[in-house]
Amino acid sequence: METMGGLTRVYASRSEPGQGWSEPRPIGLGGENESLPEVAVSSNGYAFVSWFTFDANGSTGTYVAVFSPSDGWLVPYRLSAPGDPVFRPAVGAGSNGTAIVLWPEGFGGNTSVLARSFSPSTGWSAPVQLSVGPSAVSWIDIAMARDGSAIALWVDLRGDTRIFGCTYNPSTGWSSAALLATASPGYRFGWAAAARSHTTGSGLAVWIRISNSSSAYTSMAAVYGAGAGWSAPFSLSTNSTTQLLPRAAVDDSGLLHAAYFDAVAGVVSFYDQAIQANGSLTTPTLVSSAQPPRDAWLASSARGGLLAVWTESNGLQNLVRAKRFLAADGWGPPRIITPDSYTNASAVVAAEDRDGNAVIAWREVRGTDRAVFATRLRETIPPPLLVSEPVEGQAFNVSSALVSGQTEPSAEVSANGVAGTADASGNFSVLVPLLPGNNTITVEAVDRAGNRNSTSLAVSFDDPILATEQELGRARTDLNEALANISTLQAELNNTQAALDLAQSQLEQAEANLTA
Repeated sequence: METMGGLTRVYASRSEPGQGWSEPRPIGLGGENESLPEVAVSSNGYAFVSWFTFDANGSTGTYVAVFSPSDGWLVPYRLSAPGDPVFRPAVGAGSNGTAIVLWPEGFGGNTSVLARSFSPSTGWSAPVQLSVGPSAVSWIDIAMARDGSAIALWVDLRGDTRIFGCTYNPSTGWSSAALLATASPGYRFGWAAAARSHTTGSGLAVWIRISNSSSAYTSMAAVYGAGAGWSAPFSLSTNSTTQLLPRAAVDDSGLLHAAYFDAVAGVVSFYDQAIQANGSLTTPTLVSSAQPPRDAWLASSARGGLLAVWTESNGLQNLVRAKRFLAADGWGPPRIITPDSYTNASAVVAAEDRDGNAVIAWREVRGTDRAVFATRLRETIPPPLLVSEPVEGQAFNVSSALVSGQTEPSAEVSANGVAGTADASGNFSVLVPLLPGNNTITVEAVDRAGNRNSTSLAVSFDDPILATEQELGRARTDLNEALANISTLQAELNNTQAALDLAQSQLEQAEANLTA
C-alpha cells in the first residue's frame, strides 16, 4: 500500500526469473482508500490480490484483482454487495488458476462469512454464505490446495467465542459449517490460520485461546481428516501459558505443521510443531530463540519443504531471518535476509512456489518514511530421484530397457540421453537402447529451477541373435572340420584302394607267369 494525494492505494510488482522485479503499479480503481491486501499465486502464472476499501463516508467494499499470464492485470472486480460493511479478506489459489476469496460482510444484523470462487473459464461465482445463524465474524483464513480443495476458518465472537471450519470440494462445493471449539467461561478465541493438503485430504486449523482475567495465551489446533471430519481441539504445547500467533502449513507427505511463539521464563522462542494426519503430536522443534522473535510466517512448497521467516531484534536493529525445512534433513541454519542498512523491519510475509523458490517481503520504517522491500530466495536443492526399474545388475534378453522411477513433479528426465518429463505426481518412464554385453545407464533429473540430480546403474544385455549366430558359427566350424576329416579319410581310402588295385594287378601278373 502507498499513500498519495490523501488516498491509500494497493500496488503490485512481479518478479520473473532472470528479469528481476517489475516497476510497481497501482492495481485498484482509485477514488477510495484501499487497505490490507492479501496475495495468492497459482503455479500456472495466475495471481490474485484482494483488499477492502473505505471512504470518508464509511462505505466499504471487498475487491480482487487478477493477473492473467496472457493479459496481465485485469480490471478489479467487486466481490461484496454495495452498502454492506466488510472487513479484511483472505484469498487462496489452486494450481490451475483457480482461487477463492473469503471475507466478513455485515447484513441483517450479523457479520457473516462469504466466499466466491474463480476459474479462468467461468470467472467469479456468486457469493456463498458459509456461516449460519446469528454471527459476529472476526478472524478468518483460507487454505487452498493445488487440486482446488480448500479449508475456510473463522472466529465468531457472538456469545461464547467459537471457531468454525468449512471444507470446499471443486466438484461438490462447500460443506456445512462445522463447530470446531467453543471457548469455556473466562476465555475467548482470537487469531485463526489454516492449512490444507492435496495429497492426503487432511487439513489443520490453529487459533489462540485467551484468558479474560490474565495474560495467558494458548495455541490450539484441530485436524481435519478426509472421511473422518474434524478432531477434537487440543493444545499445541504445555511448556507455558503464553503461546502466540500460530501459523499453519502442510507438506506433501501429509505431515501438518504449526509454528508459534512460546514464552518461557521471559524468553520468547519460535517453535515448529509437526502433527500427524491422525492428530498425533511430535516433539516441538525450536526454530529460533537467539533474540526475541516476532512477526512470524510459515510457508510450504509442493516439494514438501517449509520456510519460516520472522523478525527479531539484536538490540539495535529489527532483522528479517529465515530457515528452511526438509523432511529428510529437518531445519537448516538461520539466514539473515535484511542487509545491515535495514534497521526497522516488520510485518514480514513469505510464499514458496511449487519448486521451492521463495519470495519474502517486509515493511521498513525509517523516521516518517515507510517502504516495502522484497527479495527472492532461489531454491538450490537437487530434485529427489529414485529409479525403481531396472535394478542394479539386471540382465536383459531384449535390446532396450524401460527406465522408470520418481522425481520432482514436471522435472525434465533423461536416461543415457533419451529425454522425458515427469508427470504431475513425479513419475517418469523412458525407453533406453542397450548394446550387447555390459551397459551403464545414467539417469538425470533437472527441476524447473535448474537443479540437477543423477544416478547410475549397471545392467547387461545377452543378445539372443548374437548367441544364435555364435552357435551357428561354431556349428559351421565343426562341420568344416568334419568335412575336412571326411576329405582326409576319402584320400586315405583312395590311396588304400589304389594299393589294393596295384596288389591285385601284381597278383594277376604272377598267376599269368605261373601259367605260362
